[in-house]
Amino acid sequence: MLLNIAFLVPALLCWCGAVYCLNFLRSHPNPAVTAILVSFVARGTAFLLGAPRVYGVVDRVVGETNTTRLLINICGIVWSLAVGAAVLYWSRPRADAELTLRRWTAIAGTAVAASIVLWVRANLPESALPETALGFSAAGAHEWSVAALMGIYHLSMTVALVALAVSARRFLHHVRSPLVRGALIATTLGSACYLLFSLNRLLVIGSGLVHGPDLAIEFASPVLTGVGATIMMLGLTAPIWWRHVLWCHTRWSVWRAHRALEPLWRDVVGALPHVALDPAGSRVGDLDFRLYRRRVEICDGLHALGVWHRVASAGTDDEWLTRVGRTYARERRHDVRVGHGWPLER
Repeated sequence: MLLNIAFLVPALLCWCGAVYCLNFLRSHPNPAVTAILVSFVARGTAFLLGAPRVYGVVDRVVGETNTTRLLINICGIVWSLAVGAAVLYWSRPRADAELTLRRWTAIAGTAVAASIVLWVRANLPESALPETALGFSAAGAHEWSVAALMGIYHLSMTVALVALAVSARRFLHHVRSPLVRGALIATTLGSACYLLFSLNRLLVIGSGLVHGPDLAIEFASPVLTGVGATIMMLGLTAPIWWRHVLWCHTRWSVWRAHRALEPLWRDVVGALPHVALDPAGSRVGDLDFRLYRRRVEICDGLHALGVWHRVASAGTDDEWLTRVGRTYARERRHDVRVGHGWPLER
């Protein structure tokens, strides 16, 4: 159950990132974002296929054992190409990036073709085949075709992760925006986390070829891949989804300010009902307008009370009102007392 969750949650997050990229591309066409969209689709598909429940279902439907493993490898190669394309469009002029991308696409196509051939030639006994995507490298590392198949997959992932981390690290020195810097740092950390998994798998393959000790860290695989892919997704799409976070934060701040002013507003309106521009409890306009209206009514009431109830003070009424207003804004509490004397007591 936990292993399924470890694969399905990152898959869902990757698909959400793909939706955000697609929505962004509708109004802002950009080849780099298109490449990121493809990378999220490929990575999300690989995570979905890697879940143990889905892994077995696909194999049973196709009728070939470990067909899902081949599909995951192809998704990994496509993901590596897409990440490389994004890095190219970020760091080079578009014409140069497209020229280099054509070469990389040819290399990726060759890697996919070689993976299919190696998968067909792989000859492992049924008992040695794992029931999930995990452990395939360790189980077949002694077989050269399986070692080559998984070596192509993890090597392409390693190259793409290193390129992404280096590119993000390089851009980090040239940006000032805290948001962009945070996104680049997240991308670098996610790439490094995922890179640990790929390097471990390459060590497992190399050790298996020379019949060395098993260096696989099976329990850490879903953690490293899931956490790494999630952090990368957050970093790569931060400029897209951050505006939604800011919108939610603004709505929350407006709601809190409106609610914090309610006790003061009720006391002022209770003392001076005529300052209420609308009937008490009415909902006119949106929350921003209601907050603006509430502030206007409070200011009107405070000014009126300041005129009606003059006492000796070291400062002017305006200075006193400014001081009181800052206190209310800072502490978000009121000091209106209805009882003996006037409603507002200094």
